[in-house]
Amino acid sequence: MRDPKDLAVSKRIRVLVQKSYQLSLKFPSNETFELGGQLRRASSSILLNL
Repeated sequence: MRDPKDLAVSKRIRVLVQKSYQLSLKFPSNETFELGGQLRRASSSILLNL
């Protein structure tokens, strides 16, 4: 069986996670910890559930 890190979809998910983190840092300060944290956790879980 192939290593999940080698799959093309895994590489695309990593790019999505990076963009999500960058986007969440641009949120207003009151949303950084609430909505930003939720967005970061959700995007990370996509890769972990692969």
